[in-house]
Amino acid sequence: MAKRLEALRVQLAVVEILRLLRREMSYAELEKVLGVPRSVLSLYATGARVPSASQAELMLSRLLDDMLLASIVASRLKSTRSIADLEYVMLDSLVLRLASAWAWRRYRGRVDVVLSAETIGVPLATMVALALEARLALARRQPASPERSYVRGEGGGQPFGAKVFYVPRDDVGGGARVLLVDDLVRSGATFEALADAVKKAGGVIVGALAVVAVGEEWRARLERMGVEEAHVFLQLP
Repeated sequence: MAKRLEALRVQLAVVEILRLLRREMSYAELEKVLGVPRSVLSLYATGARVPSASQAELMLSRLLDDMLLASIVASRLKSTRSIADLEYVMLDSLVLRLASAWAWRRYRGRVDVVLSAETIGVPLATMVALALEARLALARRQPASPERSYVRGEGGGQPFGAKVFYVPRDDVGGGARVLLVDDLVRSGATFEALADAVKKAGGVIVGALAVVAVGEEWRARLERMGVEEAHVFLQLP
């Protein structure tokens, strides 16, 4: 039953992503990406047919190709020299669906909690948590409730680059397997603060996921925190 359910999820994910892609790509273009005849793709997109389990797996792997994901994210930035329009990227339904499908494919069965800071990355974290059937936890700049216990996480350098966040201890403690999610990573200070809170609470960091990264400083910071698995969809210089 579990394998059948997983196969169905892949089939439905492919159909959903295909329908979203049809808003900006022709069937001829999709045929080149997916290696499936356009006549068949039109049947999938309209719901007349559903791809077989094996074909859906192959199609999903091609839809989640790193180069395709990077190009889709980049196309939603008016300029790769500026990230001023990142909110537009993070509220895009195709980006959210592809990113959550990617996270499900990589982390299914490995994550108990998805943790994000209170930024524009929350919609992504929500989608990823739903896909992974995991709890969603939010790190805030100030404790949100006097009735909960919070752990303080710190990251970045002093005095102006420091980041401080408060995470509910019971959300990420007790050996919980935690995936860190953010919209944008540059210095890595936010990820560092989130990782610091998780470790203080007794959780285990599975990995870190961001949509856009600028530079490479963040990778070194995550490595120093012991976070070995990190991925971004679009890397900018």
